[in-house]
Parts: sequence; C-alpha cells; structure tokens
Amino acid sequence: MRFKFSPLESRGVLMGFTLGRLGALVAALLCGVAVLRADNWPLRIIWIVVMALFLTIALARWSGRALTAWVPVIWAYLAQRGMRQNVYRGGPFARNAVQEHMELPGALAGCVWLPARAPDGQREVGLIHDRHARHVVAVLRCQGTNTILEDSSLQERRVVDWGSVMRSFGDDESLASWSVMERTVPDGANRAQRFIRTRMVRPDTLAATSLKQLVAASAPSTLRHEVYLAVRFDLARLSAQVKEAGGTDAAIAAVVVDALGALEQGVLDAGVATEGWLSPRGLAAVLRTQFDPADLTTLEARGVDGEGAAEGVDPRLAGPAATESHWAYYRHDSGWSQTVWVHQLPVREVGRNWLTPVLNQTSCRRSVTLVAQPLSTAKAEAMSRRQMVAHEGDRRTRQKLKLVEGARQRQEARAASREDEEVAAGFTRVRYSMFVTVTAVDIAALEKEMRVVRRKLSQSGCESVVLYGEQDQAFLAGALPLAYGLAPMRGVI
Repeated sequence: MRFKFSPLESRGVLMGFTLGRLGALVAALLCGVAVLRADNWPLRIIWIVVMALFLTIALARWSGRALTAWVPVIWAYLAQRGMRQNVYRGGPFARNAVQEHMELPGALAGCVWLPARAPDGQREVGLIHDRHARHVVAVLRCQGTNTILEDSSLQERRVVDWGSVMRSFGDDESLASWSVMERTVPDGANRAQRFIRTRMVRPDTLAATSLKQLVAASAPSTLRHEVYLAVRFDLARLSAQVKEAGGTDAAIAAVVVDALGALEQGVLDAGVATEGWLSPRGLAAVLRTQFDPADLTTLEARGVDGEGAAEGVDPRLAGPAATESHWAYYRHDSGWSQTVWVHQLPVREVGRNWLTPVLNQTSCRRSVTLVAQPLSTAKAEAMSRRQMVAHEGDRRTRQKLKLVEGARQRQEARAASREDEEVAAGFTRVRYSMFVTVTAVDIAALEKEMRVVRRKLSQSGCESVVLYGEQDQAFLAGALPLAYGLAPMRGVI
C-alpha cells in the first residue's frame, strides 16, 4: 500500500496571489509609471528603489511564507511584547492562585475542569471545558505497537482499520476536532527493569542475568513512547442534548461521557489497545510534565509514572508556574521548546511507515501531533466548489495572459478535482495540520536536537517551517494533547 499526499494549495484571490501581494504588485506598477514620468535621475532612482521594494514584498518568501503573511505575525508579536503579554505567571502568582481551578496560559486561559464519571460510576474521566470556545476535551491513552516488526498484511489491515476510525470521527457531527500525539520522554523509572523484576519466571538463569545487565546498561538513554488521542466536542452542536439533560455542567459531562464510549469502542475495533480515558489527575500529569519536564523525575520518584495511571497530579496544578514567549523559542518552567509546522506532507509516493525516521530514529524529548478537523458535508462541498472555481479562473487568466501552466498548478488542479469527486461520493473531508515540538534543557541543546528532527522530517519527504513569532500558540498545539491548533475557516459556509 502506497500513499501520496496532495500538494499544499496555493491559496489566493488570483493565480495564488493574496490581496496583500496583489496590492504590492499594483503599488510596484504605479511606481513604474512614476519612474517614467520623473523628470530627473535622482527622483527616478528613488522610485526604482521603492518599486523594487514592493516587488520584493509581493514575490519573495521567507521561511515558507510570503512576506505579506508575516505582517500580522510581526505586528501581533510586537504588540504582545509591548504589553508584556509574552510573559505568564501561574501558580501562586496567578489570578486565583489555583484555589478554584487550574491556570493555563494564552488561548487556554478559559479552561476549567468538568467533574465526570464513567458509565460504571467508579472511574473519573478528565474533561476540560474551554469556556471561550465552548468546547470540551477528553484524552484517551493508547498503547502503541512497533508496526515495523509486523508482516505487511497486518500493517495493511491496521491502516484500513484506522481509516474506518477516521471515517467514524467524521460521521460524529459533535466533534469539532481530534488529534493524535506521540511523545517521547526519558524513562527514568526504566519500565524494562521493572518488568523483569516483577514478571521474570526464572531470574537466576544465565540468560536472565545477561538480560538484566543489558537493560541496566541502557537505562540512562531509555526513552518511553506514549500515544494520546484527544477529542474536542463542540457544545453548540450538542446544545439540544445538553438542554434536554438539564443544561448544567453535570449535563454537559453526562452527554460527553456518553459519546466517549462509542468513540473508544471504535478505536478498540480497529485493533488499537487503550488504557481508557485519562482521569483528571492523569490528564493533569501529562500537561504538567509537558510544561515542566523536570517534574517527571519527581513523579516517578514517588511511584507515579507520569502517564496518569496512578495518583497523578492535582488537577489545579496542571498548568505552568511561568512561561515566556520568544521569537523562535518558548520557555516554560524547566524547559525550552521549539515547534515546527509540517506544512507539506510527502507529495511523492511513500509506504506505510514513511514517518519512521522521526518516530523511531530520534533520541530527544519531542512530540509529534496531528490535529484534524472533520468537515460537514455542506462545508466540504463549499470548499470544493471554491477550489474548483479558483483553479478554473486561474487557468483562464493564464491563457489570456499567454502564461505557461506549471506542473505544480496542474497537480493542484488534479488534487482539487479528485477531492471534489470524493466528497460527491460521500467521503468525509478532513482539514489537518502536523506539528513537531522539541524540548530541551537549554537553547544550545534545543537547536542541536531540532536540526536532527528536521533532517529526519526531510528524509520522510516532509517540508517543515519554524513558527517564528507564534511559538506560544505552537506549543499549545504541538506539545499538549488538546486537539488545539487549526485556524478558523474562511470563505466557506
């Protein structure tokens, strides 16, 4: 089974040009007219320089983006620093000093915990209510498997089964978005040693002794891989059910928990083993160890594995004590992080394990997150119509101007036509973005490890860009299993 992703769409008003770039081209044209009308060379030179500046703004790109796209980013970053909004203080310095609920920075400042219990009435389920967006998030811990060691038929069946899970997510109209996060963290407790100590039948044999020595020698560099599936419910789409159940926070929790059972069963039917929906203390432990990497050692030292399976962390302490957003980095408690956006997935054919260089051949603390948003039929059809109209308009414009159509334009047009046919056939259309966050103890180590990760992404056929000026939002999307990170859609219903 081979895969091929569509090229990133060159979105714009005309021939891939946005309004800002078209405005810069018009300004350059007016400057050209001024050059011709100028009556002396000094004035002409000035107009030529201004015209070259506008042409650069219209045509040049930096770090994967057009220069006009950087204007709002730079403006927001400067405004944030000017108002000191790039510095966050939590814990005892927060507004409520975590007396009532947790404190999270940035766009997650409106998040609170919802008390909820599983249908059996015994286990607690950790639900985070985003009051600003009117969303509710729950996180399912999954047990990953090393598919490289499996035969090809089993690998293919896993891909097909996971495709059925994605279709079921698309059929659930209450889901605003979902995400899969795979993170690696140091295994300070060394699970392999613990397993050998508690499960080995004959620990006195020569083979057992050799295995113990091998595992003990690898302990300092051992990494633990964890997989989390986060689902984000839109309360506006559940309003009728919530109102029928009473309209209170308890009613919201009951409706969401009822939906979680069907989602987990679909994941289990796909052959993915799970450990259940994280409890409030379990989910708080995941968030806490992402904000404060050094705290993972403390949790393991007291017998907590940092996954939320045991005692976990007080839900009010899930947030960071302090964060500071820089142009290229994000500092949070004991760590420094940098997030890249994988803006282009492989456009050439790749196999099932195309992401193996990133997932299995990196030895740093990092998170790989795929955030997806299923589109309703109306939105998918509107988006397909907009793409088809835009590509047809661009094609006719190029014909009138006698411009050559490039291979990229033809690929985008074919991809848009194929997606339109798939939507008409009843397939669910999904918007998605992939983020990779690397965390280290200092900037020097962070830069070194990020270079390795980006090189592995390139080997996988991906193109990535550092989200300069947006590292605080990028960390929330790439390092936290909260299905956060997709910008609002524009131009469709």
